[in-house]
Amino acid sequence: MAGRPKNPETNYKVSLHKCGAYRYAATQPTSFDEELGKDVRRYVYWGDLTEDMRFIPNERYLLASEETRRKLIFPPEWDMSEALNKFKLPPSKPKETFLTTSDARAFGGTVGVNPTADQFNNRFYGGPWLLLHIAEKKGVIEDLTEVFGSQTVINDILTLAMFPILTDMNYSQTERWQKYTKTPSDHALSPSAITRLTKFIEDDHRMRFMKLRINRQKPGAVVACDSTTRSAYGRCLADIRWGKNKDNEALMNTLEVVVYSLDSHEPIYYRTFGGNESDMRTLKTIISDLQALGCRDLMVIFDRGYESKENIENMIRSNQSFLVCGKTGQEPVYSCIRALSYDAQGLPENMVYSEEYKLYAYQTEIERTVQMNSDDPASAAVIKQMLTLTEPSHIMYGSDYPYVSAPVLTLKIKQLREELKADCELAPYVDMFLKDNAIKLFEK
Repeated sequence: MAGRPKNPETNYKVSLHKCGAYRYAATQPTSFDEELGKDVRRYVYWGDLTEDMRFIPNERYLLASEETRRKLIFPPEWDMSEALNKFKLPPSKPKETFLTTSDARAFGGTVGVNPTADQFNNRFYGGPWLLLHIAEKKGVIEDLTEVFGSQTVINDILTLAMFPILTDMNYSQTERWQKYTKTPSDHALSPSAITRLTKFIEDDHRMRFMKLRINRQKPGAVVACDSTTRSAYGRCLADIRWGKNKDNEALMNTLEVVVYSLDSHEPIYYRTFGGNESDMRTLKTIISDLQALGCRDLMVIFDRGYESKENIENMIRSNQSFLVCGKTGQEPVYSCIRALSYDAQGLPENMVYSEEYKLYAYQTEIERTVQMNSDDPASAAVIKQMLTLTEPSHIMYGSDYPYVSAPVLTLKIKQLREELKADCELAPYVDMFLKDNAIKLFEK
C-alpha cells in the first residue's frame, strides 16, 4: 500500500516551537537513526521569535551558507528585518565612536563621542568588546603597541586572537565572521590578508612581546610549562614531523609548548617544535629562550614528561630554578607512595595537611646521582642549583687529572676555592666540597 509522497520542502519549513516561556524558530528535518533503525524528526533551532512575530537569528543561522538560508521557508507573517540587516557589509570607515579608549580602538575614531545605533549596523559586538577591555586591563594592547607601533597591525592581531575564542571556525572564515561581528580590524581579513600578516610577524617581534609580558610578572613568580601534540592534515608547514601523537592518529604533528604564570594565569611564552623532536632537545631550547627573556629568577614547574636524569642535569647546568613532576608508577616515586600509612578513617598519618591549599603533602629525600659534564665549569651558581636536590655532604669536586696538567688543575681549584669563600652561603662548606666529602668515601 503506497503512502502519501513526501514533500521535499517539509525539511525546510520553519515553525514556532514553544518550550516553556521560550519561543524558538525551528525546523524538523527527517534523518535516519541507526540505533532505532528508522527515520526520526528532531528540532533544529535557527533563532528566536518574539511576541510581535519578529525573527531573531542565532549563530547557526548566521554561520549557515547562503544556499541553506535560501532553502528555509519562513511563514509570510513573520518579520525578517533583523535577519536581513545582519548581512549588511560593515562600513569601511565608521563615523561614530565610543566613550572609552578600548571602544574607540575597537570601533574607530576618537574618544569622547557617543555612538549611534547606525554604528553597530546590527552586528554582534559583546564578545570583542569584553576581550578588548580585558586586553587593555592586562596591558596586552600597550605591549603590542611597543612592539609593532602600527595601529592597523595591532587591530588585525587582536581580531585574529579573538576569532578562535569566540567561534569554532578556522581562519579561512574570518572574513565571513566579520560581516556580522564588530571587530577591531576595519577591513576584511581574507585568507591572503592573514597570510601577509603572519609573514610580517618575525621571531624578533614574538620574543620582544613575550619579554614585555614576562616583565609584568611579580619577582619570584612561579610559572608552569606544558606541551601537547597537534595533528596536521596539511603538508606545507615547516614544523610538521612524524612522531608519537597523543590521539593515536597516523598523521604528522607538531609539538606546541606554552609557559604560563600560576599567579596571573597568563601565558608568557610559547613555541612550536617538530613532532619528532626529543624532550631533551626541546627542553634545551625552552630553557635557553626563557633565560634570554629574563626568566632566570622564576621558578619553572615541568610536567612528568620532562622527568629524566638528562633533563634535570641540563637545568642544573643552566642555573634554572625548577620543579619537575615524577611518574607515580615508576621508581623511586612508587616506593615513596607505598611507604605511606593511613589511619582507620583512610587519612594519611605521616603527611602534612595545608589549610590554605586543602592538600596533603609528604616530603622525603631521594638519592640520585647527578653528574656534570667535563666541559661544564664548576662554579658557585652550579653548586647552589645542586643544593636544591641534595645536601652539602653529598657534593664533591672531581678533577680531570691526569687528562689535565697539574698546574692548570691547581689553578682551577684555587679559583673555585676563592669563589666559594666569597659566597656567604657556600663559604662554610668549601672544605667539604673540595676535600672532606671525598675522604669519607675512601674511609668507607
